[in-house]
Amino acid sequence: MIHLDNDSLEFSFPQFDRELSLKVREFSESRREAFCSSFRQLAGQKIQERRRALHERHSPDAALAADAALEHLASLGDHQIQEAWMEEWNEVAHGYQNRCSISFQRTLRLPDDGKVYPLPAGLGVFPLRSVDQYAATTPLHWLEKGGVLLPMYQAEALWLSFDSEVPLAIKITSGSVSALTGEPDRQGLVRKPQN
Repeated sequence: MIHLDNDSLEFSFPQFDRELSLKVREFSESRREAFCSSFRQLAGQKIQERRRALHERHSPDAALAADAALEHLASLGDHQIQEAWMEEWNEVAHGYQNRCSISFQRTLRLPDDGKVYPLPAGLGVFPLRSVDQYAATTPLHWLEKGGVLLPMYQAEALWLSFDSEVPLAIKITSGSVSALTGEPDRQGLVRKPQN
């Protein structure tokens, strides 16, 4: 899914997120007994350490709470531990979904002389607008396809800024030509030359 958010294009992959959650659940199901056993042991150790520290600080009420936590841990079944772990994993994974944000940074045009130059300064983000906002003046085939507009003077240039919390592979093409290699776009990802 692609949507416009504050002059950035936000890409998300909900189907991939669902498939990943399913794979994690399948993996945890296949290892439930070993996982729950090691979880009980580790959690018990942590609670005991906390109880000792609280006892040394003369916090009897807190030490009683640690005792209650140990009793609760002992009363949990493997299925309850697994479900609690899955709930926690889903909450963490929800904050790190496979998303990517792309913004278009205004910059200076470099001479087209075959020389290599350092990345020019960013002069702010180009504004992005939905073509639907300009239905009266937008060509009909643009409206049919949908998308965004980026107003740009002929003398201006841009560079793309990518932001993602997880590693993602992205291909950039202009028409049907790879923006990295200058060759016709090929299906899938290619390592040499990297596309």
